[in-house]
Amino acid sequence: MRSSELSALREQCGLNLTWIARWTGLPVDILQAFEASGLEIPEGLHAVLDGMNEKMDQLAVQAATAYMATLSDADDQYLCLIEFESDYDFWACEPGMEPYPASFHSALLNRMENYIRMHDIAVLRAVMDLVDYGNWLRQVNLCDSVTSRVSWVKESALNSGLLHKFGFENGK
Repeated sequence: MRSSELSALREQCGLNLTWIARWTGLPVDILQAFEASGLEIPEGLHAVLDGMNEKMDQLAVQAATAYMATLSDADDQYLCLIEFESDYDFWACEPGMEPYPASFHSALLNRMENYIRMHDIAVLRAVMDLVDYGNWLRQVNLCDSVTSRVSWVKESALNSGLLHKFGFENGK
């Protein structure tokens, strides 16, 4: 693997050099030197990143397949994918994903979206605003769950006119 492949692979995974350095135990300046040099990347680092990339592909297909299975009737015209503005927001909603950054989750959603669209299913993508979402939860008297998050996204999109703009009627 060459340095350009290292850059492309880490960007596909939504990871920066600082995160990879912490994760692998390699100094950031060594990783920067590899990316700048055009030299061959050590096999161990290549194997770790390639393994993560393959795992992300598997996770994306598994998660997309599970989400597509939730389309239970003809009224559902799209799936909601929710991303997060910050690592803190991501970890607050998905504590099991720490230490992965929100950018990793976004990269995973990109892969899921591509897979879902291959099945001619529309995707509504939204950024989770924890303050608005928390206020909405209190207003509708619900607890946090994936179903609640999707309901919030759909209601927010419907209220903003976003669904109508893209041809989805009545939030369906």
